[in-house]
Amino acid sequence: MEFFHFQDLVTPDYDGVQFFLPFDNFKRSGTPATTAEYVTYREKSLEFIAARGRRMAEWVVKHHPETEVRQ
Repeated sequence: MEFFHFQDLVTPDYDGVQFFLPFDNFKRSGTPATTAEYVTYREKSLEFIAARGRRMAEWVVKHHPETEVRQ
């Protein structure tokens, strides 16, 4: 998880997955069923992308301080 900066997709104890939509043991479709679900999915996706981008930028600053990081 840490190598790919996917920490935001799992619970803090790495014991479970953080789904973008309600989870029902894979009984539902993998795509949003309603407009409201789509909006929720989109917002959570964008939050994940932003958090992962911040995490990657922090890693670069820490491990390659000579590299310019635009945020």
